[in-house]
Amino acid sequence: MNFSVTLLCIVAIATQATASEADAELAMETLIQKHFGDDPPPAAVLSVQGDHAELAKQILGTPYPHATARYRRRGSRSLWVLPARGKTHVFITCFVVDNKKIIASEILAYHGKRGRGILSKRFTRQFLGLSLKRGDRLSERVHGITGATISSKSTINTARLALAWDATVGREKSNSKEQN
Repeated sequence: MNFSVTLLCIVAIATQATASEADAELAMETLIQKHFGDDPPPAAVLSVQGDHAELAKQILGTPYPHATARYRRRGSRSLWVLPARGKTHVFITCFVVDNKKIIASEILAYHGKRGRGILSKRFTRQFLGLSLKRGDRLSERVHGITGATISSKSTINTARLALAWDATVGREKSNSKEQN
């Protein structure tokens, strides 16, 4: 009997994770269509090395967990899908940046039992209109969620990283056009 219950729990957890990943992909595709229309720019990959890696470490306080970061860019608008670290898990954030300001923010996937308060629109709306000032600081204070301190701080730092990388990628694209 115990084996059956254990197996059922494992299947339930695996199914939930797969459903959450599918939900995250659907949410991301919806955001891409909303912010780029029916002809979105192709996915791009930022290699997290050198200056990009150093900037991530400075902002996050630890090295970026992957060798690459996914984003899409058209003109002054970019969409960043970045992992963030909760107390016991990693979750997926998405920030849309236009003209150096966040115009959309969403938590695409959150598997933790604690800290779910960051999923509220009240929390994610605080990022709208924010930009970077004085290096890598947000232009306004974002109020964290009680009981979700680590997830809140991680989301704030990920927003800072999206804005910082948007600025560097935008500069790199401008410089490469000028050289051609």
